[in-house]
Amino acid sequence: MPEVFGVTGTSDGFVKAFDARNGKELWKFQTGSGVVSIPITWEEDGKQYLGISSGYGGAVPLWGGDMADLTKQVSQGGSFWVFELPPELAQSK
Repeated sequence: MPEVFGVTGTSDGFVKAFDARNGKELWKFQTGSGVVSIPITWEEDGKQYLGISSGYGGAVPLWGGDMADLTKQVSQGGSFWVFELPPELAQSK
């Protein structure tokens, strides 16, 4: 894994990590609902973590148009996902 990478979420429920140097997708994970939040990262007890919220709710499917059509197939609800970064990446500064 590269020393610097970017993380984002998608409306169809994926969390994806990209190499910041070339944009290559490194990893993805299906959360089960749309990801509309930004990721956070923190260190605890010498380990580096990445966290991101997932979950549509409320009026999103009622908005109309393309967004409503896309979100009707995505489960609503909320969850918070935490991933421990590999030691070789977490130690890169």
